[in-house]
Amino acid sequence: MILLAHGFRPNTLFSKVRVNGQNAAPLYKFLKASKPTFLGSRIKWNFTKFLVSKDGIVIDRYGTMVYTSVHRYAFFTVAGRDPDCSRLD
Repeated sequence: MILLAHGFRPNTLFSKVRVNGQNAAPLYKFLKASKPTFLGSRIKWNFTKFLVSKDGIVIDRYGTMVYTSVHRYAFFTVAGRDPDCSRLD
């Protein structure tokens, strides 16, 4: 309340973006072009995930039917960590 009284206006961190079509967000255009599927590059359903290296290279794309254990293994492998470890430190 005090911050609002002094003219502070919170920024929007996230907002709805388009992921397909001409008006797709540039990030999604890049991700989809880097890893198209055998059915094309469109994102067909919620929860499509992309694994991106710290250098900005798109390593893989996962659809909705991929198990979490596959994501975990890929993440730890890319991070140079043991995929069987039980915690991030």
